[in-house]
Amino acid sequence: MMKALRPERVTSPVVVMGAEHDWLVAPPRELTATARAFGTLPITMPGGHDMMLDFAWEKVAAEVERAITARLRQVAPGPPRPRA
Repeated sequence: MMKALRPERVTSPVVVMGAEHDWLVAPPRELTATARAFGTLPITMPGGHDMMLDFAWEKVAAEVERAITARLRQVAPGPPRPRA
């Protein structure tokens, strides 16, 4: 049994990602509800519960990278500055 979400305690950006055939932890309805609670949209990837080990792991890895890059651009736009 999962405990109730506490989105009001979260101050960092949140990405809610699940697998289309994951009925163990995050069925589609729960994935959508979780994303809504954190004010974002759910990302549904191909595969099952172990999506990072499943057949579409490269798509999942690319989406994780895209999500992180997008969040970093929101926080610190532009290229990194060289250190003196």
